[in-house]
Amino acid sequence: MELLLSVARDASLGTDYRERMEAIAATLRVLVPASALSVMVVGARGPTHAFFHNNDPANLEHYVAYYRSFDPMGHLIPQGSGEPRSLSDFCTDRNFGCDPFTGEFLPPQGIRHILGLAYRLPERRRLALAVHREASLGDFTLHERELIRLAAPDIGRAVMGCLLRERLEALSAPAGADGASGALVLDALGGVVQATPGALALCQRLANAAGFPAEPLVADAQRLVSAGRESDALVRWLPLGDGGFLRCESCLLGGGAEGRVLCILRRAGPHEAAAGHELLRAAKLTPREREVALLAVEGLSNSEIAHALRISAPTVSSHLARVYKKVGVHGRTELARRVLHGTHDDSGDAEAGGGPYPS
Repeated sequence: MELLLSVARDASLGTDYRERMEAIAATLRVLVPASALSVMVVGARGPTHAFFHNNDPANLEHYVAYYRSFDPMGHLIPQGSGEPRSLSDFCTDRNFGCDPFTGEFLPPQGIRHILGLAYRLPERRRLALAVHREASLGDFTLHERELIRLAAPDIGRAVMGCLLRERLEALSAPAGADGASGALVLDALGGVVQATPGALALCQRLANAAGFPAEPLVADAQRLVSAGRESDALVRWLPLGDGGFLRCESCLLGGGAEGRVLCILRRAGPHEAAAGHELLRAAKLTPREREVALLAVEGLSNSEIAHALRISAPTVSSHLARVYKKVGVHGRTELARRVLHGTHDDSGDAEAGGGPYPS
């Protein structure tokens, strides 16, 4: 228990990613004996933050670029379930060495056993933690799995603290303070914990804005915290007073343990919205279907649309089903991409958990 508390304390040490991971690794290797420890943040284009204690971080880049596709545990990263699993769960002694990952990648590093888990992070990223052992140390026990599971939220909190600091610093810089992008950190009740100048400027431009932050963002924060660690990101598009739209992506911070939500804001210009309106006209929507579609793009749920248009929720569902068919999309998120950006590319959502609108 004392070592677990030490991991929690170490999670707040250091000012950057590497310093925090070094502090955690020293304690974690006492808690669970290991030859090496890796912690990396994986994005769509590979690792953005790589730490490999007692090993070369470049090996993590090689892993993501090539060997991950052969890793029997590789599917755990996109899943991001937060549950620790061992290499031996997927690869028996008899099969070890029969694929490029266990036959080419691990032996030069002296790695025989791996205990790993992955968490979902904002912006479709994953936090991948792995404890590595040489053969002489033996495989991981069920008790050691439980220790890693208990320590993982504090490691996630340390990583998210670093990523959040980097993001807020970037969005607070002159280039990010022009009202085109910004970020908010909200608590479990939707109260503002931290806001960048860009976020303040954007929220002031919302059409029919009542209070700060906007009520839909408060509702999303409350919903995410209530749902807990397994919840996906929530994406909304809110109308701005100048005819543009504000894209708002809200995600739990640190796996939800802190009860904090990060909301990343980005302005979609009027030209983007105009292209989307033309798309709806070309789809030959009825006037009512067009009203429902635009309210859905703004982020309103079915019940909110029903209240706004004074129709029933089942009627809203029927209208949306016809809208999706006419526009050629499968749901709200793809509809919003088509309307706001003129594209229906939804690559990455299924793997990384980019969630749909609230319904």
